[in-house]
Amino acid sequence: MPDGSVINVRNMQEITSNNSDFSIGTFPKKRKNKAQIASILVALLMFFLWLSINFSHKIEVIEADVFTEKAVHATLSISIISLAECFYRFCLLIEEMWHLETRHKNSYKLMTCYVFSGNKTIYVVMGVNMLVSVILLVNNPALFWSVFMSNFDSSCALLIVMLILFQFKKPNKVELSQIVEDNKLSIGRSFAFCYYSSYLKLVMNPDCGLTFRKRIMEYEQQYGISIPVKKLFILITESGFIHSNLEHYGDENIQCANQLPDLERDRAGTQKRAYKNTVYEISVKKDEVLRCVVEGATPLLSMREMSKTTNSGLSVNKLNEEILQFYHELSNLLEADPSCSNCYELIFYKELVLVTGMV
Repeated sequence: MPDGSVINVRNMQEITSNNSDFSIGTFPKKRKNKAQIASILVALLMFFLWLSINFSHKIEVIEADVFTEKAVHATLSISIISLAECFYRFCLLIEEMWHLETRHKNSYKLMTCYVFSGNKTIYVVMGVNMLVSVILLVNNPALFWSVFMSNFDSSCALLIVMLILFQFKKPNKVELSQIVEDNKLSIGRSFAFCYYSSYLKLVMNPDCGLTFRKRIMEYEQQYGISIPVKKLFILITESGFIHSNLEHYGDENIQCANQLPDLERDRAGTQKRAYKNTVYEISVKKDEVLRCVVEGATPLLSMREMSKTTNSGLSVNKLNEEILQFYHELSNLLEADPSCSNCYELIFYKELVLVTGMV
């Protein structure tokens, strides 16, 4: 190994003793109300400009066909909304200037793209509206300016009001839920990906050692028994609760048999980290025993604990929805991975009986 990659105790002590040499960067601060203040100032500026402008001359009314007149009114309205949106984004840009280093890596380009990101449909509508406005202005400038002048006061008022609304309107729960779903930001989806990438994928088809199916075969040879379905049965409950021992708290016909051979891997600095899986025996008939590898999805327990913790971002009422998101995301991830094919079975169920000590 090259000398530059060797880490010894002396080097660690020298690095950690000098804070200036051991810096992980500045933690991003919480955004404050600079964008709201900027919106108020811009709105006040536009208000005073509006008051100072007075069209004393008489506005000439231009006759035109109904379609053209309606088109001019529509483009004018869309232009006002677009202008309010642009002012709103520039106010957000002022707030982000204070977070240039911590959130945008000192990149003005990254910051600008971040502020003006969003639904591309908005920018398409703005572009089309601008094109139509130019065409109408060129074809009938007298009508265009007549409509603009006659609606100047109402347009200014609309612009000011919309700028304030854009800045101070907060998305409701339905809108927040839609944002989370569209961007795959839900807690359940995140937990599912972590569970899949940090555990299931490693256990079912590791890059070294025995695969999950081969570990079952080795277990069969060791104990002289048969496990007909060589899959990992993953229990996902609607409540998120799974008992630590399925034998003690489950049906009396379920017994813990033994452990599959451990899968050992070096992982994140831990040498020979052991991954264990438990074999259960289920008495089907008097002399018939069915063996299978069963375990609960452990991230559900963490999600359940989160729902009981204040300010965790997951309420008790949202727990069930996040568990469903977990189930569907995990199912999609496993189905998309050929290496996990025929190695798992997801079992989603609703508990019918509340067991003492469950809560």
